Amino acid sequence: MSTQVGNIETLLRKDQLEESLREEKKLIENGRLKEDNPLDLSEGFTKLCEACRRGDLKLCQEKITAGVNINARDRFDYSPLILLLLENGALCERDTFQGERCLYNALNNRIRNLLLSYDYSKSTDPLQPFAAHITLLLTRDTPKTSDILVTVAGESFHLHKFILSARSPYFRKKLAAAPETTSWKVPPAIPPQAFGIAMRYIYLGEIPTEVGGGPGTGFSDEDILKGLEKISKHLEVGSLWEAILDSDDRRLSRQRRTEEIEKGRSQLEAWFSDNIVRHKVIIDMDKADEVKWDHDNSIFADVLLRADEPIDLSTD
Repeated sequence: MSTQVGNIETLLRKDQLEESLREEKKLIENGRLKEDNPLDLSEGFTKLCEACRRGDLKLCQEKITAGVNINARDRFDYSPLILLLLENGALCERDTFQGERCLYNALNNRIRNLLLSYDYSKSTDPLQPFAAHITLLLTRDTPKTSDILVTVAGESFHLHKFILSARSPYFRKKLAAAPETTSWKVPPAIPPQAFGIAMRYIYLGEIPTEVGGGPGTGFSDEDILKGLEKISKHLEVGSLWEAILDSDDRRLSRQRRTEEIEKGRSQLEAWFSDNIVRHKVIIDMDKADEVKWDHDNSIFADVLLRADEPIDLSTD
């Protein structure tokens, strides 16, 4: 692992690295952290490692194309982190034992800086565009899509019932009982900064490194953290508070975010299936214009989508 002071990167001492490795092993054994570099004794991976040691780029490329796991490790705890593999999506995570070994054994600063530049996976995460779209709804003014206004200590949040209902058990029950609700006031004990962070989390955004307290804000960091704990319980989103507690551990935090985005997609997909698809109406085409739907409905629908089946004009 490494820390940064000013613009200077410093590496941990050997004893600190060993202690970090022990903690990482405990987290993996307890199921809190996934193993990014699993042991791989397969013939394909062994040949890949041998090719890397020899500099046989042709064989490396063949094994990569064949689907060998380029982020695995061999029986000597080495993973094939060289330029060719980095360009094909391998991880050089400095918060892992294997990644730190690469930095320690880099032959010069140019190679070391290259490895550091691959701190995050080069592979594309297909969930990121989805999460970015959902998060954008918090700040996008045009077109207007919000259907509920939430106020917190004088600050207003323009939100979306379907996201709140899909992501928060509290809102799911509240809006199911009163779907016509268009406004809601947060208890005064919750700082607006805390509610804003909670909403960003619900909208699949990243948790900020700083909570936003201090002089001129009206709240201390401690006040905001207490507010986050309260709103997490109030909205019945326990994973929010767990993410706050783990925010100092970059690797664990990144893993939690990936899992939360996957969970969020599943929640929204389930909500769509249970509330939109389940309420579809199949009728004769000549009666489609007669369909009416109350605007204050339990699924918050504000538009009726008509999809006609094609007419078979063929004749025998």
